[in-house]
Amino acid sequence: MIYEVSFGKIIKHSESVIEVLFIEGIDVDEDHANEANELLEGIMTKPYGVLVNVANDYSFKFEGALNIGNLTLEKKVAILTYSKKSEKAMHSVESMQSMSFPNKQVQFFNDREEALQWLDKI
Repeated sequence: MIYEVSFGKIIKHSESVIEVLFIEGIDVDEDHANEANELLEGIMTKPYGVLVNVANDYSFKFEGALNIGNLTLEKKVAILTYSKKSEKAMHSVESMQSMSFPNKQVQFFNDREEALQWLDKI
């Protein structure tokens, strides 16, 4: 199931795996984070993992980075990057979130299938 949202797409692969694709050039803010969290609260009913697909260049405002994915059922995050630049940028976001959610497992990947397989093991 694909959900079109103001900041891109959320794809539900299974009851335990979703994928997030952001629009090229978007600056993810608190409103976008709240929109994502509200949708996920409605469609995910058991522990799940998120594939953040960094196929496009985008950025996070502080509040957006801090609030996106701050849900109890979200247990794992696989960050799929295609360049050193995008990996470095996402490490900054991951560092902010790790302060608020120290028990969430986060791993970086450069292969989509590996990321999905890792997420599938919840």
